[in-house]
Amino acid sequence: MPKILNGQGKKAAEAYAKAFLQKYEEYLKKAAIKILVSGVGSKLGTAVGVKFTNRVNNLFGDARRGCKRAEVEIHPHKDVYSEMGGSDAESDVPDALPAIKPIFPSEKFISGHVINAEFGGKGSDADNQTVLTSGANSQHHFDDSVKAAWTMMTKAWEEIYRFASDTAALSYMVDLQKDWAIKIVAVVDDTSWYDTYKGDPLLKSDQKVKNKYPLDCVTTQVVFTATELNGPTEGDIAKNLRIDSTRMAELGRHISAFREHMSQSTNFVVKQAPPVSFAARSPVTTEITDGKGKKTPYTSNAWKKTLKVPVKKTVTGAPKISKVTTKTVQSYFTTASGSVINLANDDNEIGAGTTGYPWTGVATDLKGDVILYVWTNRAGGPALVSREDGVKTKIVVNGKNLAKSALPLDPGQKIRVYDDQAPNTAHCYELTYQQK
Repeated sequence: MPKILNGQGKKAAEAYAKAFLQKYEEYLKKAAIKILVSGVGSKLGTAVGVKFTNRVNNLFGDARRGCKRAEVEIHPHKDVYSEMGGSDAESDVPDALPAIKPIFPSEKFISGHVINAEFGGKGSDADNQTVLTSGANSQHHFDDSVKAAWTMMTKAWEEIYRFASDTAALSYMVDLQKDWAIKIVAVVDDTSWYDTYKGDPLLKSDQKVKNKYPLDCVTTQVVFTATELNGPTEGDIAKNLRIDSTRMAELGRHISAFREHMSQSTNFVVKQAPPVSFAARSPVTTEITDGKGKKTPYTSNAWKKTLKVPVKKTVTGAPKISKVTTKTVQSYFTTASGSVINLANDDNEIGAGTTGYPWTGVATDLKGDVILYVWTNRAGGPALVSREDGVKTKIVVNGKNLAKSALPLDPGQKIRVYDDQAPNTAHCYELTYQQK
């Protein structure tokens, strides 16, 4: 082999060297991407540590009316997967709750969480509770959207954690868990039912209105908002974890889903208008504003539900038929534990404050809410069953899923209500329809 290359040999050697270096550079890039993608063990992180921060609760002045404004920040956390819902609300919080019930015998009232129990709100504290009708309390759109967003936020944090490959990256993830949050703010409106009744020509002279309390402790609306705080950008993640841009799309999937749910909980207003009389019920409406400013109103018709009995027309000239006295039938439910739920001969709410409510001792999303309505008749016969709008749980009437249309229920037949957190498991509550 010659020690000195001629011109042609030099060109061949240079070409070979360039090709070698180019292949070596490509190899290094692939190796680097492999290292960046794998992270340390490629295992999901577990979001622990801070769960709720910056909780603020303000009273209207005392415990009579309860909460005026409340806020909290919730962070990525493993507990989001084990939250079972339920309610720790107490029947005498705020103080006006027991006092308002006798004034409206046709209405159901609830100790309503201003900040949901799953988001750190305490049902035993008057500064977190307000007086709500059962219809207003059953409007869960905001809480459901925030829960879904919280779940996706936690999943996103866990997925990002896969790429924390050194001490600096792990430190970034710890800080992200502390700083990234959903800020929830709820404001109970100053306007009360008393403000309406004091100007009503027919009711303003009523002694209950003159007394002012407790009508002045029932708000006309509550406004909820949810905002993302300190959310990570793709640039932040790539910089702190040194993730190759080819994998950012995968990481962005959970973050995108999180922000989509957040968009559905931007602003939510629940209105409970004062009933037109003390014998009536409160009309309930809601308005949802998404992240693009689109407003969607919704009106609950539950408060208007009554049993419509067909009226037979009298044929002119037909002989009059003597009135037959029909025995009055008492309709009721029995539960699997032997409790009895007596039903009146009209629109009956099952859930919330129902006597003998079978799941009051269990931590479940169903507790404290209206689940379904039962329409009965003094003369007996089948009842009609309909579900409360917005209730996200499985209800089976005599083997048929209860959807939008009411279903008939004969004596001896059963209704099964499943906890939506554990469908088709032990959290199934059975009611048997009876008459006597």
